[in-house]
Amino acid sequence: PHNLPNQFFSEKGLSDKVSKVTALKVTTDNMIDKNNLIIIDNKIENVLSQLFIDYDIDLISITVDNMETRKYIYNTLQNIGIYTYIVDGRMGGEMASVYAIHTGGDNGSNYYKDSLYDDKEIPELPCTGRSIVDLSYQLAGAMATAVRKLLMDKDYPIHIFYDYSMGQSWIMKSK
Repeated sequence: PHNLPNQFFSEKGLSDKVSKVTALKVTTDNMIDKNNLIIIDNKIENVLSQLFIDYDIDLISITVDNMETRKYIYNTLQNIGIYTYIVDGRMGGEMASVYAIHTGGDNGSNYYKDSLYDDKEIPELPCTGRSIVDLSYQLAGAMATAVRKLLMDKDYPIHIFYDYSMGQSWIMKSK
């Protein structure tokens, strides 16, 4: 329930103890008649390697809450030799970043790896700066653009930084 005001979940069909992925499935089921979204309600640490055995995955969209999980995903892919696209959206206050890399590429992959700092390095934000729903939607749109471009084999910058308070964005790293 505490995620309803700042994330895209419907209240219809949800109880107090529903996971975020189940809430997303319920929300998308309410919007799409024939929803083929596959939900795996488990910690990524328990299922990541198996996902690549069970499914033909071209791209991973990372929307996790912490850097440790991002590190885990990236390092696991590197360790098992899975080379795929990653689109990673990060947000804090009125600032956001979208990383769009291929884990097998030397330039973008190393740049991304260097961006995986420790969670303790993240500054504490005031409550009003943690979850700003309109900016979350803008970040989701920027991530969707990256996904679309990558899947269409179009060039997309490795890292774009957004400062929504100034209404500006900067390409921090391109191919």
